[in-house]
Amino acid sequence: MNKPLVFALIFVFAVILLALLQPTLKEKSEIKTFKDYQELETFLKENSLPIYGYNRLLTSMPRDMVTTEKSTDYSQTNVQVQGVDEADIVKTDGEYIYSIHGNDVVITKAYPAEEMKVVSKIEMKDTPSEIFITESKLIVFGQKNYYSQIAIPEMPVFYSPKSFVKVYDITDKQNPKLEKDIIISGSYVQSRMSDGYVYAIFTQNVYYYPPRPIMLPEIAVDGVSKTIQPREIYYFGYPDSSYSFSTILSLDANSLQHETKTFLLGDTQTVYASKTSLYVAYTKYYTIYDFYDKFVEDVIMPSSPEGLKKRIADIPSSLSKQERMVELQKVIDDYFMQRPEEMEEFYNRVNENYAKFEKELTKEKEKTIINKFSLDGLSVNFVAKAQVSGRLHNQFSMDKYQGKFRVATTSGFNDYQENNVYVFDEEMNMISKLEGIATGESIYSARFIGDKLYLVTFKQIDPFFVIDLSGEPRVLGYLKLPGVSDYIHPYDENHLIGFGRDVDEQGRVKGIKISLFDVSDYASPKEVYSYKFGEQGSYSQASYDHKAFLFSKEKHLLAVPATISDSSRFYPWQGIVVFNIDLDNGISLKGKIDHGKQYFWYDQVQRSLYIDDVLYTLSNGMIKANSLNDLKELNKIEFEEMIVPLKGDVIQTR
Repeated sequence: MNKPLVFALIFVFAVILLALLQPTLKEKSEIKTFKDYQELETFLKENSLPIYGYNRLLTSMPRDMVTTEKSTDYSQTNVQVQGVDEADIVKTDGEYIYSIHGNDVVITKAYPAEEMKVVSKIEMKDTPSEIFITESKLIVFGQKNYYSQIAIPEMPVFYSPKSFVKVYDITDKQNPKLEKDIIISGSYVQSRMSDGYVYAIFTQNVYYYPPRPIMLPEIAVDGVSKTIQPREIYYFGYPDSSYSFSTILSLDANSLQHETKTFLLGDTQTVYASKTSLYVAYTKYYTIYDFYDKFVEDVIMPSSPEGLKKRIADIPSSLSKQERMVELQKVIDDYFMQRPEEMEEFYNRVNENYAKFEKELTKEKEKTIINKFSLDGLSVNFVAKAQVSGRLHNQFSMDKYQGKFRVATTSGFNDYQENNVYVFDEEMNMISKLEGIATGESIYSARFIGDKLYLVTFKQIDPFFVIDLSGEPRVLGYLKLPGVSDYIHPYDENHLIGFGRDVDEQGRVKGIKISLFDVSDYASPKEVYSYKFGEQGSYSQASYDHKAFLFSKEKHLLAVPATISDSSRFYPWQGIVVFNIDLDNGISLKGKIDHGKQYFWYDQVQRSLYIDDVLYTLSNGMIKANSLNDLKELNKIEFEEMIVPLKGDVIQTR
């Protein structure tokens, strides 16, 4: 292979890498609506950046039932912010369990365990995904099992999903009654509930392929449909390569009044909510053309012989960036075809300059855009937006405390990675920052508690950082140890639980690890206890879904779903692993609970909860009750065998 061809391939590869880079966002904070459809189409035409390949890295009692005792000691969904509930696949009110099993939502009389039975089942034609409950309402989110087909000539066929929100009156647990049925175009993202108000976010991709019309979002309420008109769509004046219509639904769970607002944003990824504010974040990427001039100026020109520099300078500026890039490649190829002896020196200089170029642009490769909305009952209003360098790991990368919004990000990739912390005021003005934490590593978990941030980064060895946010952000101390915590949970004011993976010094995963950290001395955090289980291939849903993590300090209880690989077993074991955890005795295995069907993902045990001294575990096909004292099985329900279909949407049991 000749040298010009080698360079051409390397250059093309560098160009592809640069396609993932992103420049600074043009700040246009004002929010406005479109005058009409033509203005919407013109905006998308002028601001939709081209996409080349993948452009991103990545209760009241039932009237007809005898009143029974109801426990006041029961677990609730593990949430990020106290007082702000998060929808999940299971909820309990201390007597009943409300849970999703396949396409059904089941209401089970769970307490006392010896009398456990299903009292009703809501069969849905569509796919439920998460639920909320109030004293008298069951709110179900999910996806419609049909799509609107978008046929575009000479393009792949696209499908636009639709989501639903259904509200049931569950005053009579045996006869849930559908009271509100809302269908919103797009995919359900996340939701929160605070003080009886539900806030949910839905996103619909914007397909702009002229001459085909833009598919506008639609909302149907109790069978009455409405198309959201451009004049009702709020937007900002900046370009993006992945526009979506993001609709925020606010719903009063008691009166069933609701409102919606639709915004033209990037592809919503991460959501954080306090009781008064909602933060919607997404990572924004640009294409190669936004970095073309800088790439030529900083990499190609300093590497080029004088003769080549002149030829490059003669490329007409009137050409588009795409045309100029094609012409640049041609000029370089032609030059070195005639002077192959100069190729090696040029190649070495390009490598050297490109390394500097990539390092300088670490913080510009991606920007996370954060939009803040105020929450006041049904009223949801845009407040301000901000951008930060890098990408969020998950919702725990964001937090609000004493009027300050804090966010932790990772920017760059591989050896050029670094981690950052930014602090904003109520108007999303940046007031302080700390950048360049743990170069070459990325964030695997974060937890803001008060004016401290506990941050875990990872590449091979797990550094556990304590960062002070009471003034200018600063690292107070850190601890390096094998393993990585994917999730951090507060134990008490001086101790934290780290849950994640056990790894060796080369970063190879060996199993699952639980750590108990002492952070009473911020400058010198310590791992006081740890417990490791499973072999390579073991994993837990709690590592990436905090709602699967069950903890009670008073009960010394920690329970997580896990799939445990063991060299002595042909198939991995799957179920709930239960631990005793306290400061005096550390972490010890109490036992394991499975549902018998361990070989298929559909039947895996996904959640656990407790009511009084009974631990309930849930999979798609079963609810099982075990004593918390000795884990002895008390009762179980297998839905297929116990539920008898009756007429209508609600099914009763014998």
